[in-house]
Amino acid sequence: MKKKLLKNKCCGFYLLYFLNRLHPIADILMDVTANPNTTKAEAVQYIKACKCLRLQLSKVDQVTKSTNFLKKLYDFFSKTKKSDIKIAVCEAGANFLSPLGAYDYKGGIDYKDWLEILKKLHLFSMKYTKKAKYQLAAYPFISTLMCLSNQKTFLESFWPHMEALFRFLPKDKTYKLMALDCIIHVLGFFMKLFIEG
Repeated sequence: MKKKLLKNKCCGFYLLYFLNRLHPIADILMDVTANPNTTKAEAVQYIKACKCLRLQLSKVDQVTKSTNFLKKLYDFFSKTKKSDIKIAVCEAGANFLSPLGAYDYKGGIDYKDWLEILKKLHLFSMKYTKKAKYQLAAYPFISTLMCLSNQKTFLESFWPHMEALFRFLPKDKTYKLMALDCIIHVLGFFMKLFIEG
């Protein structure tokens, strides 16, 4: 019964986003997760629902909205103490940011704040790579953030990140698959920079 209730609330959140554009999704997310009446399980489900988000960066107002959403997510992520919620943020973030990896930043649009919040998320998430319970979620999230960063930030992180991923290859199948997926993702972006540069 409880599982069914969570599923219904999660579906309701999807509908709330797609059908009611008058309320920014960042505000909805923060309201439900910060509400003292929201249980940990409910908060996790709401955050997981964010994986369906498709942020856009083609216009100035889209960049502003996407940046503001990530700022609020970072503020929440950096303050929460619950491990399930931290993992949910990493997993959802990797999902909704990953499609932007194919996007080329356009001239004439200022991405400074956007790149800055990506860097803050990256640096903050690094501490979770040191704890086994977060690694399966943290490394894909960091890989995704790296592939959205500017060239300088990406190259500074490239070898330390790759070396960390290679250490997972001799481990069990779950860690190995995670590491291989991240390596392919990061190497693909590296080759894109090499070809363009």
